[in-house]
Amino acid sequence: SRLLGVVSEGGRSAGILLMLDSLCDDTLLEVARHTGTRPRDRYAGLRMLSCVCTTLREALRQSVADSARAAALDLVQFGARNASHSVVPTQQSERSSSATAPSQLLCNLSHASLTDFDAELLALAIAKNLLRAQSLWLQGNRIGPVGLNSLALGLRKAPETSPLRSLSLGGNEFHRALDAPAADVRARRSRRKAERALARAQQAARHRKVVLRPHS
Repeated sequence: SRLLGVVSEGGRSAGILLMLDSLCDDTLLEVARHTGTRPRDRYAGLRMLSCVCTTLREALRQSVADSARAAALDLVQFGARNASHSVVPTQQSERSSSATAPSQLLCNLSHASLTDFDAELLALAIAKNLLRAQSLWLQGNRIGPVGLNSLALGLRKAPETSPLRSLSLGGNEFHRALDAPAADVRARRSRRKAERALARAQQAARHRKVVLRPHS
């Protein structure tokens, strides 16, 4: 594990490269306190630091958990803000027009460059009931089989009070594996992983009475 810093002196910048496992525990804890400004970055940084040694893992256990929750909440709040700009049909206007979706009904994270890491945060949000929307849009992201497995686990752990009723996953990374030609020997393993991950997600969705839309 490495830590890269930049120091400015006399108008010039110089890079500093350190091996994290060469630092004392007190120094590492100080680094941890100043890791990341965005909730997602802070969680990623703290999780990386917790892997340096057993002592630091134990010392940062609560901080990692707290930062994960904060990052998950920040992500769904971002989706709720996006929902105010999203247009979905309402029952009264289906025949003629559309209406803006209330943020409490929709969490719009489509085309947000989300990865498996973000899917893990969303799974936490679902499991901890931080997601208060009825519909979750994740179309057009980079979620692969690993992220799909995380979402399946989050759905499994969702409380009975979870308001989530639909999950849309069209146009994500796992589709590449699913759509690979059957004759492509190299792609078979990835295809099997994607198929298993999708089956887990579908099973978990049925268990929680959530409509899973993998292709829309």
